[in-house]
Amino acid sequence: MTPTAIAEFLGRSSLFQGCPPEVAKKVAPHIEAIEAPSGAALVRAGSHEHDIGILMHGKASVSVLDSASGSRTTLFTISAGDHFGELGTLLHESQPYDVVAEGPCVVLTLRGSAVEQLCRKIPAFAQALAESLADRLVKTSTSRPPPPPSAVHPVVDARPSVLTRAGDTIPFVRVSSYELIDAVIETVPVQIIQQHRMIPLELRNHVLTIGMVDPFNEAALRDLRRVLHNAEPKVVAISAEDFTTATRRLKLHGFAQRVRHGQRVDPNSVIFDEIDSKRESERSLQSAGEQIVALASQVVAAGLERGASDIHLEPARRGVRVRFRVNGMLLDWEQSVQSHLAKALIARFKVLAGLDIAEKRRPQDGRIGVRVGRRDVDLRVSTLPASEGEKLVMRVFEAAAMLRPLEEIFVEEGTLSAMRDVLQRPYGAIVVAGPTGSGKTSTLYAALHERQKIRPDTNIITVEDPIEYRLDGVTQVQVHHAIGLGFAQVLRAMLRQDPDVVMVGEVRDEETAQLALEAAMTGHLVFTSIHANNAGSVIQRFENFGCNRTVIAHSIALILIQRLARRLCPRCTVTGDVPELLRDSLIARKLYDPKNPVPLPRAPGCDACDQTGLAGRVAVIESMRVTDEIRSMLMANRPLGDAIALAEQTGALVQFPRYASFMMEQRLIGPAEALLSVAS
Repeated sequence: MTPTAIAEFLGRSSLFQGCPPEVAKKVAPHIEAIEAPSGAALVRAGSHEHDIGILMHGKASVSVLDSASGSRTTLFTISAGDHFGELGTLLHESQPYDVVAEGPCVVLTLRGSAVEQLCRKIPAFAQALAESLADRLVKTSTSRPPPPPSAVHPVVDARPSVLTRAGDTIPFVRVSSYELIDAVIETVPVQIIQQHRMIPLELRNHVLTIGMVDPFNEAALRDLRRVLHNAEPKVVAISAEDFTTATRRLKLHGFAQRVRHGQRVDPNSVIFDEIDSKRESERSLQSAGEQIVALASQVVAAGLERGASDIHLEPARRGVRVRFRVNGMLLDWEQSVQSHLAKALIARFKVLAGLDIAEKRRPQDGRIGVRVGRRDVDLRVSTLPASEGEKLVMRVFEAAAMLRPLEEIFVEEGTLSAMRDVLQRPYGAIVVAGPTGSGKTSTLYAALHERQKIRPDTNIITVEDPIEYRLDGVTQVQVHHAIGLGFAQVLRAMLRQDPDVVMVGEVRDEETAQLALEAAMTGHLVFTSIHANNAGSVIQRFENFGCNRTVIAHSIALILIQRLARRLCPRCTVTGDVPELLRDSLIARKLYDPKNPVPLPRAPGCDACDQTGLAGRVAVIESMRVTDEIRSMLMANRPLGDAIALAEQTGALVQFPRYASFMMEQRLIGPAEALLSVAS
């Protein structure tokens, strides 16, 4: 959809009708058009998204769910030209109601930051939004049903027996009415349980009863069917309180919320490196007294002792929300931070990272070095201006994790052998692919470290954005886009520095892709990463960057695609039978051989893992060696599918199902995690 068409529509909408015509034209290029199917949730009650949606086509209903009774009330409907989400945007609170598409819809998304700017600069827009807000507040207050009798005279159970919408009838149940069995819970990955607020309640004859807080969430059912086969989900409604209580009782509310035995980190042992200390002395922080200095150390210590990959500091009206990403999930810190300390705490970390504490309108990036006993930790700092103040996120990089032996990353012997064979070569490219946060950088650093050990005479140069860990004996270059120093410019200069090994942090453009592959052809061992989902799509991505098949075939020696899965706790992992539904799903995904049945692993939990059954994460890897036969097919421009099929037949390609199946046999991951790793 073109910006011109969007601008024309905006000019007719209720929000922009009274605005000068050029306003809609300026806003249109920054608006995202999203197509939503019938039944899709356009806004979910309780979400913290502060965007405004403008309905371009279709119709939607606005409703609320009474958590006490479970009844849903439709407040009003909206049609093309109407908008929604303004209550949460203007009040800076969670969205108070659900907005559900009553048919296929097209929605224009106006970001909350843009709404604030328009309100400040365009009086007509602010007035239209204020009138809309007043009208919605009246509608929501008059459309809500009167309080149930239980609000005055308590009754045993005021919940309805069913929920209905558009002719669908869904029973409302209590979770306590079911006997929750671990084997049934484990049929659904924890990530899906948390994301969609659902609980597997009962499994009978391939019918899985699923309790859902939002039983009309079609996206949740699609995700459920994606990992389960030969199962008919039977949806029942549960209250949000029941879901929270059940997940806490089942230890599904989060992982490693408490500190595991032996992992306590004393905040007094957190020492920032000398460079950062000099920065602090040169740029004193007036508002940071001993309390702030101690609090910053406590935040870092709490993140390290939980094994967090990221530490989030999010200013809010009532204080600072501190969260830690542990095993892929964001967990709140149990200690509260008072609101008057928010700015000083953010400023403390900015000073340590060498950032400008006076600059609060633009994002900034920096680095903090930390020593905790014998542990060397790098914190990559990023700030982002937000409505309530600056949000600060620190990504944690630890030497012990970044420089792990390859055996700890590649658990399958064939993939490990292929990696080590390529590391011995004088030239060629190793391409690591996968989604953001899948451990690509850790794999690249581990490979560089291995090459250093086996060939200490190697000249290694890297170009990164940003430099995530300082490596001894390696020349590392940081890109600087502000002065025109990008990946391609640095790479071209690097090749004149007589390198043996070159690492390009990420291939993002045509020039970088072509230079990297040409370097791999001309006598350099090249390590790089790219975003792709499988081995075939890696080759397609390079083709999209303008590289021809001949260059790709001659350059790439090994392709690795990885995803992270939650590792089972080695102390409490046991093996046993699994429900037939789960076994059928594993068979359908080629994760289980019915002709050779073996017990599958599960971890019930113990003191060592805080009863979660989990101990960190491990990479599930798909790998493809580019052999002479595959190289010949690529150079002959044969269909890519034929080359992939040949690689699979000859054993050059190890796909996700085979690798995940091996990891289950080694009792590293459970069946549900294996399903999630191959289905995503």
